[in-house]
Amino acid sequence: MASFSLRGLVLVVTKIDRLGRDAIDIQQTVRALRVAGVRVYVTQLGGTDLTSSAGKMVLAMLSAFAEMERDLIMERTQAGLARARAEGIKDAHLRPPRRTGSPSVPLWPKARP
Repeated sequence: MASFSLRGLVLVVTKIDRLGRDAIDIQQTVRALRVAGVRVYVTQLGGTDLTSSAGKMVLAMLSAFAEMERDLIMERTQAGLARARAEGIKDAHLRPPRRTGSPSVPLWPKARP
């Protein structure tokens, strides 16, 4: 097998989420590409080179925002679960009980003979 070097290549992606599933995955991908000598540009961020010093700072800030959003989602989820428990909902999916019987308002008018 012939070996080749990636050093000096440039990877251009349109959006940062194309580099990984979450902030940690994106950071690991960019770090591995930087070690291999590949420059990573993201057009969504105005063509920012994530392998430069400024790009590293942008990536760190985006990671901090992603972590904060993840924490906020967890807080809202826990608050919703606590509220559901306080209301007495004990279903595994925390859904209100299903209605039984026919609806009080028909979904469509009856056909005329």
